[in-house]
Order: sequence, then structure tokens, then C-alpha cells
Amino acid sequence: MLQGGCGEGLEPYNLLEGLRVLAVQAEPPTLAQGESTTLSALVYQEPGRTQSPTYKWSWCPFVDWEDEFACRVSEAEFATLIGLDASTISFDLGTNETASFTYALTEETVTSLCFPETEEVAELFPECDGSLVIYMRLEVSDEQESLSVVKRVRLMTEISEPNQNPSLGEVKAAETDEDKWEDVDEEDASVLATDGTRIFSYQHHYKIFADIPEEASETFTAWAITKAGELVLEQAEESLFLTWFVTAGEAPQTTGRDPPLSDWEVLKENLWTMPADDEVEGNEAQVFLVLHDERGGVSWTERTVRLEFE
Repeated sequence: MLQGGCGEGLEPYNLLEGLRVLAVQAEPPTLAQGESTTLSALVYQEPGRTQSPTYKWSWCPFVDWEDEFACRVSEAEFATLIGLDASTISFDLGTNETASFTYALTEETVTSLCFPETEEVAELFPECDGSLVIYMRLEVSDEQESLSVVKRVRLMTEISEPNQNPSLGEVKAAETDEDKWEDVDEEDASVLATDGTRIFSYQHHYKIFADIPEEASETFTAWAITKAGELVLEQAEESLFLTWFVTAGEAPQTTGRDPPLSDWEVLKENLWTMPADDEVEGNEAQVFLVLHDERGGVSWTERTVRLEFE
């Protein structure tokens, strides 16, 4: 969901229509043994549909990426693999808008799955990076569409490092010319409030600023290859990616910061061009900002503006 594209005849990935799942958050995104995480989703549904989206949450330790994220094991099979009674394992997480998952396995069990000693476990291709990656599946439906997405959550071991979801602050906007928008400074912008009362003009251009604190990019230990070709552990900063979804108009899809890049403006700024009046139903437009880090953290914010003629 970090990158999108459009083929011939298709709308841009970040121009919203229909039913869309823009992001799934686990809070927190990494779990120590005994901890719980709360799962929530940023779901967009175009106006005019009569049925509110329904939700179905589940989890799985191993998925088949070539078969629409199908779980490779049943609850009973997984219980047998880890030496538990089948009645103690349930992949079902409910049908509410949010769900909760608890890291109830022992660290010894998680470590044994990351470093399998049997061919039976190895053939399931567990995903491990110091933590065991498990998969939260969300199915969202309304009267016209049904979508499935998967979210990675990491179960930590004694060699794992925790991660936090990155934070997003205020959003600001300033009207600008299309060919001069990069020259507009944040000091020239005003806060885009959450109450939806800000007025933008049809077919005008606005530079949008997202407030992202530098501490949103955490430091962690990662494997790296030296110039001599040696594999070593070293401290690294997280890459951050901000996807800009809009319900009307045009905006570049994704901006990013890839350390050691120090120019945060590359990440935090974008140009939003308003549509013509005949290109949008009603007189409102929305922008959704979804901030990802490279270790599974995500956060989002949304703003609505009113559209009027100049």
C-alpha cells in the first residue's frame, strides 16, 4: 500500500472511489510476550452507498502470498506444530471495527518457529527478522464490493527491538501557482483545521504541509554490508513514506524520506490541485495522509475542505 500506479485507462491509485482500505494499524506494532495490540483500519467508502462497511478480522502465522493470503495451516494443525491443544488456538478476531490480539505464545515457541528444527515447520516459510512476523487479515465488505488486506505484526524475542507507530501532527495549506509551489514556505501556510470549514477554490493549487516530528524516524539495529562485503550489525534510521490519498483533484501519490537524507521537506510537502466543478459530486474534497515506517508502523490523519468558485 506504500506504492501505487495506474495502467492505461485506470484512475490514479491515490484518487479514491468505491470501497478502499487505505491502511491498517496495530497499536503497538510490535509485541512482547503477554502484550496485546489493537487493530484498526482506515476505510474509505464513496458517498451514496447504503450499507456501512462490515469487518471480519483474523490472524495466521503463515500465509500463501500466491493464493490471496490464504492461511497455510488450520488452527488444529498449528496447535499440533507448537504442542498445544487445538481448543486453545483460535484465528478468529471478531467482526467489530477494531480487534485485539494478544501475544500468548511463549518466546521459546516463537524462537522455535523462527529457527525451525523440523522440515514440517520449515516448509511453511516462517517470516522472521529477529521477531516472528504473523499476519492480521481484514475483510471489508459493503453491498457492492469485498476487499481483503493483510497487516504484518511482529512477535518479539529476546533479540528483538520494539517499534512505535510514527506520529503525525498539524496539517497546513497555502494557495500557490502550479509552477511556483516548491518556493512556498511553511510560514506562508495556515493550519488546515479538522472541522471541514476551510474553503478552497475549484481548479486552484494548494501546497500542503504535514507536521512530522524528526523522532518519528526511530533508530534501530539493522544488518548492513560493508565495502569489503562483510555482513555487520549497525545502527540505522527508519525510512518514512507518506501516501497522499484524495477524493477529488490531483496530488502526487507518495513522498518519502530515505536516510541519510536530511531534507524533510521531501517527505512533508505536496501539491494538491483542485478539480473542476463538474469533476466532483457535492462541494467537498478530502485528503488522507498515511505515514508508514519501514518496520510496520503506520499512522494517519484526514482533512476535508469546502469547494467554491473564486
